[in-house]
Amino acid sequence: MKTDNTSLVESCVNALLSFYRKEGLKQKYEETIQKFEELYIPSEDFEYNKLYAYAFFLGKYIESEKGILKNIDHSPRYRNILFKLYCETKQKDKAKQVLDKYFKNDNLKMLDYYDCINDDEKICAFLENYWHNNPKTLEHVASYICSLLRLKKYQEAYIECKKYYDNPQTVDGVLSINYFLADQKYNRKNNSDKIQRKILERKETFPSTVIAAAYALLKDRTNMYFYLRKAINEHIGIKFVLPEWPVFTDYLEEAEFMKLTNVDGLLKA
Repeated sequence: MKTDNTSLVESCVNALLSFYRKEGLKQKYEETIQKFEELYIPSEDFEYNKLYAYAFFLGKYIESEKGILKNIDHSPRYRNILFKLYCETKQKDKAKQVLDKYFKNDNLKMLDYYDCINDDEKICAFLENYWHNNPKTLEHVASYICSLLRLKKYQEAYIECKKYYDNPQTVDGVLSINYFLADQKYNRKNNSDKIQRKILERKETFPSTVIAAAYALLKDRTNMYFYLRKAINEHIGIKFVLPEWPVFTDYLEEAEFMKLTNVDGLLKA
């Protein structure tokens, strides 16, 4: 039943969309948005959240980009998600254009750009300098450790991981995986028992990408590919970044891995 109280309806719709997103119900998410927009004029906040979800939940990059570009001069936050969209999808030239136009003096955006172009030397140098005057965040630590692993600086990666792995308040799934990988590469250790206890016996607490990575370390291809497919179904955007996680390096040339991470067509209208 239609009501004139658009803000009330929008609040209810937002709650429903939040549930659908949490449960990964993409079709219901999109259908609900379409139905709401047929009956009501959404607020600017609703439009922003829709475009964000189109990019980072539904993987509708072209539709999201078009909507963002229409609004980019109205609000700075559209510039942020456009830059994030280009970085996540590795559209390096477009990311550089947005960086130069809107974020010339934003050092953290420059860090995101280094990640977009896979410049691990610059990522490490930036963060080492940045941490002289700023606290470390787990997000930046994870980025730093990944760069060290890609640079094959296994000792440094192991030492950095160890600081956080031993602390229950700072360790998470990604850091645990990188710790096991660094330990394997630097100390030649087989951590299969730890991987089983830390990750696989607690699957319900970790995202599918982390579970897939655990199986990658164990060389269990069947389960690794099962959870990779699950992870991609949950968020198609990880296709762009999975090949860059060093835990999957040994699988990059496998036909199934290449097929799963193929992004042809995702950025075409």
